[in-house]
Amino acid sequence: MLQKEAGRDEADFQAADSGPATPASSGAATWLLHCLFLLLALAAVRVVVGPGIFTIDENAYRWQAQKLEATGEWISNYPTDELLDQQTYAPLVLGPKLDTGWIAYSRHPVYVRMLVGSRALSDQDGPVAVSIVSVVIIALALARVSSRFGDVDWRFVLWGVGLASPFLIHSQIVWAHAPAAAAFAVAAAVFFNRGPPPVHELVAGVFCIVLLMTLRTEGVLAGLALGVGALFMQVPRLRRAATFSAIGVAAFAGVVLDRFLMLSVLAGSVPTTTPNTGSTSFVRERAEAVVSLLLEPGGESVQGLARLVSALLFVAAVVWAYKRQDASMTAVLSVFAGITGVIGSLIVSAYSGLLPAVPLLVVGLVGAAHEPRFRPFVVAAGVIVVGVFGTSYTDGGGLGWGGRYMLLALVLVVPVVAAGLKKLPGRPGGAVLLVAALVVTLSIQVAGVRVLRRNHVNSEIVAAQATEVLSTFEGTDRLLVATDIRVGRLVPDAVQRVPLLSIGAGEQLPDALRLAAEAGVSDVTLVAIEGNPELPIPDGWELVASESVGSIQLTDLRFVGTP
Repeated sequence: MLQKEAGRDEADFQAADSGPATPASSGAATWLLHCLFLLLALAAVRVVVGPGIFTIDENAYRWQAQKLEATGEWISNYPTDELLDQQTYAPLVLGPKLDTGWIAYSRHPVYVRMLVGSRALSDQDGPVAVSIVSVVIIALALARVSSRFGDVDWRFVLWGVGLASPFLIHSQIVWAHAPAAAAFAVAAAVFFNRGPPPVHELVAGVFCIVLLMTLRTEGVLAGLALGVGALFMQVPRLRRAATFSAIGVAAFAGVVLDRFLMLSVLAGSVPTTTPNTGSTSFVRERAEAVVSLLLEPGGESVQGLARLVSALLFVAAVVWAYKRQDASMTAVLSVFAGITGVIGSLIVSAYSGLLPAVPLLVVGLVGAAHEPRFRPFVVAAGVIVVGVFGTSYTDGGGLGWGGRYMLLALVLVVPVVAAGLKKLPGRPGGAVLLVAALVVTLSIQVAGVRVLRRNHVNSEIVAAQATEVLSTFEGTDRLLVATDIRVGRLVPDAVQRVPLLSIGAGEQLPDALRLAAEAGVSDVTLVAIEGNPELPIPDGWELVASESVGSIQLTDLRFVGTP
């Protein structure tokens, strides 16, 4: 019986291994040329969007890399050392707060080291280049995987990943998501191979799993997913077990290494944490996370609603094309999905959820996800999705593009989606559905570049205003309290030179002012960015003056109570 099963596994393996070769068979010069042109195209997008940041998180990475390169140290001293005895609120709200100072970012030190190296290219563009190169690697790895199945042109996958997916947007953001996805894509290409990988590829795959663990926390989910997916490969049983073991050992080594590096940065100190006081039920939190990650369209307008309607119409059109096989209804739903999708792309705001941001996802996934050859990819993607749903923040990670915690799952389903799209024109109404989805996809990418440019321009303007305002407080005894977390992360350079505290929530203001009063500080200025709600002034303090300098709001307070 065992011999029969082994023979069947071997037969499955041989059948699965037959098929076209990798992109290399098209000529190394050909695929290298495509990669080079994709790299140039993404660099051109960088020129279009200009200097600036998409999200304030980028500056935490940038500042930490700058600090490390300039001084060789991770920890920054508190600018308020001479004013306050107790340091509770660091200038950057989300950075670890230690007894000896604060750190802009320490959770995954390897990424910061990457940025330090990239600054040799350019202080501003070097960190972005890390993301751009990462997206080219993702595109190439997935093109190679898709070419093994024989029914999709690898060039379509390479350019689709690079310019017609959320990876286009992430190529311009200084986040660790793109490098992590690149490491995961290479690992998946190596270990989900139907033929035994050469030694050098195996070494690369193990290295990429270790690297993945040191770049993103959800890398742990991805490592687990890759191991589970390997158990569903159409290869001999012994090789499945060996692949699972290799992935597990590499993932464990990566987690240990990441933990060791983080503790070495903290130098044995225990960072101060703020307990979660939320009373929302677990089920409600998970439901909110699912909605945020999958369905949140971005924006609060008619266009935002149009995005969601378009995504749902595409789902309905797929159902009619594959289940009902009704060409007329499929075409009607597709046309309306296309119209509403284009309307939704006219608003300049981020596509937060995965389905509105990637209309091709469901359109292609349904047609090929059931095929046995794609089972490892689908199973592994499912493990990641379930894991992210169970652990993500309720807002899906805040400002992002395409459910940023879902990018690793998106990596796995790209070959499946590509194969499904190839089949779509043969379904009733499928050609209309495919055209509509492609049109909306392209309009979303245009919208993404517009959002990047808008955010970059605005961030540069507000950062210049904040730097100018904060510079007037250098050398004074007045304590500054940022009531908006964006202030510290928008101008980390400037907040190093002034006595500034940052509070993460309005209810922390009374405690921050209490610390000031206990230290004998009687004059405090609240700093916020335009649009921030006004906070009630705590007892013992009076309003002296309030003004706006550009987008920066300043509120002067004086202590009139009893210390």
